[in-house]
Order: sequence, then C-alpha cells, then structure tokens
Amino acid sequence: VGWAGLTMDGVARRAHVGKAALYRRWPSRTALLLDALPVVLATAPHTVSDDARVDLVLLVRDTTSLYAGRLGPAARRLMTEAAQQPELAAVWNGIRTRQVGAAREVVEHAVHGGRLRADVSIGLLLEALLGGALMHAVLAPGDDHAAHAERLVDAVAGPWLL
Repeated sequence: VGWAGLTMDGVARRAHVGKAALYRRWPSRTALLLDALPVVLATAPHTVSDDARVDLVLLVRDTTSLYAGRLGPAARRLMTEAAQQPELAAVWNGIRTRQVGAAREVVEHAVHGGRLRADVSIGLLLEALLGGALMHAVLAPGDDHAAHAERLVDAVAGPWLL
C-alpha cells in the first residue's frame, strides 16, 4: 500500500470510527501519519545488566524483531521515503535518534562497568550490530532472530567483551 495508499477512509474503517472523528484530531492523512509513526515505531528501553553480552544480544534481537515484524515494512519504507519527503525525514530522524541513543546507552553502560573494552569504537560497534540486525530482518525475516543475534554479537563484539 505505502504512504500513497493510506487513506482516511481506510484508517477510519480499520479503527471502527467515522472519518469525522479522525479529522477532528488530524487535519490530513499526513498529520495522522506524522503523529502515528513515532508511537508505533517506538522501541522499549533496552535493559542493562552486569552481562554485556546478554545486553547486546537482546539489543540485536529486539532491533531485528522490530524490522522483521509486523511494523517492519512501515519502518523500512519510512527510511526510504524520508529521503524524498522532508516532513517524514524529521519524523524518521527523531525515531532513529531515539533508537541509536538507547543502543548507545547499552554499550556505554558496558564500557563504564568494565565489561566492554574502553578502546572500543562505540559508533562502529553500533553500526555493525544494528546494521547487521537490519540486514538480517530484510534478508531472513522468518529466521530465528535470537540465534542470529547471538552469532552476530559473538562475531562483532566478542573481541571487545571482558
């Protein structure tokens, strides 16, 4: 369907409300979309523990599940369409900033706790882990995400874990 196929009629039908109810809150489908995306694509805060490997595996698994799950097509479409639509770009930048910030907190917690080497490049580690999670979601959406997360963390972060 894509953004072009999103209609207020369709949203109203799916939500079991009248279109007037939607238009009271959102003046257009774009306004509705811009409000809805950060909510439906929000990620829960990642847990941190005394086991950096477990924390990283959960981070990768959750990221893969988001992009391979029910909302994955919308998330991936948002990434693509944000390049052409400034209002979507602002929404995507906010979502991405929150997701990467939450992931960064997991890694920084491990570094400050002495469970991940202090000389690790946090940016590169996150690019490899989150990029690997996203690519796995695209290339193998029905695969065992937990097992893949373990393999990815061991391959990418293993040498940095203490």
